[in-house]
Amino acid sequence: MLGSDDKQAYLAINSKRADFVIIDWSGQPIAVVEYHGSGHFKDDAIVRDAVKREACSNAGIAFIELSASYTDADIKTISDHLHVKAA
Repeated sequence: MLGSDDKQAYLAINSKRADFVIIDWSGQPIAVVEYHGSGHFKDDAIVRDAVKREACSNAGIAFIELSASYTDADIKTISDHLHVKAA
């Protein structure tokens, strides 16, 4: 869970949801995965993603954006990145 002592910052991230959260062995989040499927870019998705991206960056959590046309190579790259980070 992300938090902030700054009330405005807290309110900006409090209502956001992630498609997937990858955690380490102790239950701490190490990555957030946003899947950009066919319905992803409705309403203010770009703004919501920007807020999530910034919150994750500030918390030291990887923010991974996965397009609907992802490949096995994309998953391998993500896996390799997370494996290095967890080590």
